[in-house]
Amino acid sequence: MLHNKPLVWTIGLLSVVAGYMYRNGKLATLGLPVMDLELGIDRHMAVVWGNCSMLFGLALTVFLLLRFRMKAPIRESHLQLLLSLVFIIQLPPFGLWFMPMLLNEPSAVPGAVFHASLLLLISIAFVTQGRTPAFVAMDMTEIDRT
Repeated sequence: MLHNKPLVWTIGLLSVVAGYMYRNGKLATLGLPVMDLELGIDRHMAVVWGNCSMLFGLALTVFLLLRFRMKAPIRESHLQLLLSLVFIIQLPPFGLWFMPMLLNEPSAVPGAVFHASLLLLISIAFVTQGRTPAFVAMDMTEIDRT
């Protein structure tokens, strides 16, 4: 069960923000070379990726809002599926930002760091999803002793 709602909210919102920036070409206004054909990135594919990222991020936040109105087994599986899709869709842009960064292109660092941080947050959400908070575990052990 996903216990960390703020983390899932953050992931959903960051996915929407990333999709918006790619979809509307906002990265070029920040001085980041994202739409150059020399880098192998087509404008149309960046728009498609941005739309998918926005769709998955919005769906994640909507499912988080509606999770108590849905049946219990369905809501967790939908959240896990959407987190998996957001993770998978972040891999190509991370790789495309990471390659120029390896070639000492300093302008690629913000894009690689942004996508890496989103991948890290999703990984943390998956790793901590089945764990109960420490104070709940302590209370359970005290109950067992009595």
